[in-house]
Amino acid sequence: MDNNNEYKLYSKDVSDLLLIYQMIEGSLKLYIEYSCKLIKVLLPQNVAFNYTGKEHENSALGSLIKAFSKYSDNDVLIKDLAALQQKRNFVAHRALVDFMAKGESTNDMSTLKAKAWITFSQVQAELADLDKRIRGI
Repeated sequence: MDNNNEYKLYSKDVSDLLLIYQMIEGSLKLYIEYSCKLIKVLLPQNVAFNYTGKEHENSALGSLIKAFSKYSDNDVLIKDLAALQQKRNFVAHRALVDFMAKGESTNDMSTLKAKAWITFSQVQAELADLDKRIRGI
């Protein structure tokens, strides 16, 4: 395969991976927002709680993980998200530049995509569990 085709395939893999990362970020934002709604409902009315989670609409993944960790006790997922953040930063900021400089890929995007997809599924499971708790009120 020539370098141009390899670059196109690698670029597609990077785009796919960035999309999964965005889906994870969106799910974390929803989790934070739903957590705030649950807290608001459960607190006595004479206790002020003016946090909606919307404050994180434009937050980067690192800030979202930090906020998520305040509402979730799933330490394994939080650790997985922190590890994923390092890979996400490379993919977002260096992957294509490094490929262009070296003319080849030094990272297996399919492995990164698989790990990101698993993490996304775990975040979705946490979100579904939170939704059940909210509906159970």
